[in-house]
Amino acid sequence: MKPYDEPTLKQPAIEGKYEVDGVECQPGFAFIKEHLKQYNPRWAAEASTVPEETIRRLARELVEEAKIGSFTEIDGVKVPYRPACVVGYRGIQTHSNAFHQYASLMQLNVLLGNLDVCGGMLGSGGIKSLGYPETGGFRYSPYTGPDGMLMHTHWVAGKGPWEVHKVGPGAAVHFRDIFVHSMANVYPFGEDWEELWNNAGRPFEPEVFFAYGGNVVMNMMNPEAVGRFLSKVPFSFAFQPFHNETTEGFCDMVLPETHYLETLDASCAFQVQISYPIGLNKWSIHIRMPVSEPRGETRDIYSFLFDLADRVGIRSKFNETLNAFYSLSNRMIGIETMPHIIEPEGKTSEIELPDRVLKHHFGKDKGLEWFMDHGFITWEKKPEEGYWRWFVDARAPFYFERLEHEREQVKTSAEKIGFHLNWDHYTPLVTYFPSVAYTELPPDSEYDLLVISYRDPLLTHRFTVHNPYIDEMAETNPFTYNMAMNVETARQKGIKDGDTVNLENPWGIKITGKVKLTQLIHPKVVAAVGLGSFARGLPISRGKGVNPNALIKGDQNHMCPVTGSAEPLVRVKAYTTK
Repeated sequence: MKPYDEPTLKQPAIEGKYEVDGVECQPGFAFIKEHLKQYNPRWAAEASTVPEETIRRLARELVEEAKIGSFTEIDGVKVPYRPACVVGYRGIQTHSNAFHQYASLMQLNVLLGNLDVCGGMLGSGGIKSLGYPETGGFRYSPYTGPDGMLMHTHWVAGKGPWEVHKVGPGAAVHFRDIFVHSMANVYPFGEDWEELWNNAGRPFEPEVFFAYGGNVVMNMMNPEAVGRFLSKVPFSFAFQPFHNETTEGFCDMVLPETHYLETLDASCAFQVQISYPIGLNKWSIHIRMPVSEPRGETRDIYSFLFDLADRVGIRSKFNETLNAFYSLSNRMIGIETMPHIIEPEGKTSEIELPDRVLKHHFGKDKGLEWFMDHGFITWEKKPEEGYWRWFVDARAPFYFERLEHEREQVKTSAEKIGFHLNWDHYTPLVTYFPSVAYTELPPDSEYDLLVISYRDPLLTHRFTVHNPYIDEMAETNPFTYNMAMNVETARQKGIKDGDTVNLENPWGIKITGKVKLTQLIHPKVVAAVGLGSFARGLPISRGKGVNPNALIKGDQNHMCPVTGSAEPLVRVKAYTTK
């Protein structure tokens, strides 16, 4: 046995059985391989309704087309070539079995060797930039962590896997001190939050709620459940350019933010986790520039945050956060002290900040004034950047031993305050756990349809529905404001195209809207775009479409025990309005 970073270790064994310190054991890969044999194509066909022959054909084609072991040369640089991958984002990540479902998908890609290489799945592990050639600025890269695993220097989710998280007692309002792998969950808006918080001894009482850029009443789950929590918070305020259901219903104060067409903002160029040119497309750095002057008493977000940081006495911590974000952390090049774009107690403005940031990365002659004159800056991307995974010597997790180590600790803390979940999810082996949507009711239940929400190509979620030009186009699209149902399903239920239909969940909550029949949807599914605004401040979109989130059950029984992801699938019955 050798440690992962032993210089003489050239070809680690991944199969077979061995004896280590007198104990017989086997590599994690061999253990997983044996474990997965139970999920054969015949089993998968029964679980998914996809024919066994189709599953076998797709698996064979995926492996063949991935061209495992092949390479190509780009600008004289040899890189792996894997022109096939499996992709799944929010549709797979947000279910009561989210961790294992998404991990199984990613394990396929790991086996194919197609992550962040030519032809494969790009962006799965971040990006790599060798820096702007003239200054070395805008330098960023994933790197090798303490245990050899791939790490990020700069990630929106907050803490990475190191140092190892300590499981807490449930003193956080969202209980993420217990569920340490949860970036977000339904709490404190969950329907059972009060009971759980009481069991935890009510460590504190939420006194202030601040909303920025979001609309939790509409975007989380059933609006009434969210409203029950918000109504008990003594003071709520928001910083928003528009009114919405959250601001109108629950905010004591709404501070007017500048519209995005009135805002100067450099942060969009530094969202390197989600916004970057793919593959060998050129690096392109631009900033959002205002096209009109702010109106009334509106303020820029940074102007507001600078003021707020000073008033609550956290200026140095806020500046530290800004330095970390805009410097891209730079840990991967051995710089332990973070660059001071802003001094710890320094004060700057929403105009000066982007000027400092741009000069820090691109040189003193390329500050805000230069960008306002030139618009953007570009430079060529190298193969080592576009297809970086081959050039970063780091491991990817396959056997999730942390879950095994944490299970009893998480279980003890969670059950102490009333969480009673399926702790089998805390296994190092990717395992099949069906969604609660398929297990909480009998197969022959009258609630025989699954509700899903989908993204409409005309819209940016519900945010742009109140744009009159987009609304005019949406009115001509039969799927934007209507619910979609399979033609044969509708025939069996006596539903006709254009009928007004109720969708009712097992807890008696229902939504009502007109239906559009189509062959392009599964017979067991009814779909709707997440709309249905009722805020008075949104007169154009008010009352249009339906809000399928209203049917979602938000509690511990409908979330992933590992990631905290809420279960968005809901069983409903559909019937026409008499």
